Amino acid sequence: MEVYRVEGFSGHSDRGQLIKFLARITPKPNLVVLGHGEKSKIRELKGYVERRFNYTVVTPQNIESIRIR
Repeated sequence: MEVYRVEGFSGHSDRGQLIKFLARITPKPNLVVLGHGEKSKIRELKGYVERRFNYTVVTPQNIESIRIR
């Protein structure tokens, strides 16, 4: 298993902060996981990120596991 650390990021950032973070991150991610927030807001953010950045975005449900590699 490998562990990667992301500097300068808080899980409590607002939408604007998250979008700015995604715009600056290098290398560009293969996958974005949105795992916390109101369902309707997460769906909106997912759609926006997919359209603006052309990233694959997943929004797992509570206790759902996802394979990231």
